[in-house]
Amino acid sequence: MPGRRSGPDLRLHLLLEFHGCDPAMLSDPEGLAAACGNGDPAAAVMPNGRFHAFQPQGLSGAVVSGGTVVTVHTWPEAGFATIDLFSRMGLDAEVWGGRLAALMQAEGWTAVGAD
Repeated sequence: MPGRRSGPDLRLHLLLEFHGCDPAMLSDPEGLAAACGNGDPAAAVMPNGRFHAFQPQGLSGAVVSGGTVVTVHTWPEAGFATIDLFSRMGLDAEVWGGRLAALMQAEGWTAVGAD
C-alpha cells in the first residue's frame, strides 16, 4: 500500500487515514473510543474519551490515556476517517493502522508522512 514502510516504524506522532469504512462505526463514539483503546499494542485502557457529534453526521473527538493521545475525525458519508496519535512510548504504524482498519472495517489505510 502506498505510504507504508516495511518493517517496524516507531515514532512519537502518527497520522492515519482510513477509507471505505463502515459508516455506522464512524458515527458511534463509544465504538470509536473502544477501537482507539484496542489499537494500542499494549492493550491499554483509554477511558477518558470525549466526542462531539455533528449534524447530520460525523464525529470529532479525543481519547487520552497516560502517555497516549488519540484524536479522531470522521466523515461517515464518505466512509473516511483520520486518526492522529501522539505517544511518549512510540507508535508502530503497522500495528495501529492494521488494528484500527480492521475495527472500522476499512477497505484501506495510509500512514501519512511515514515515507
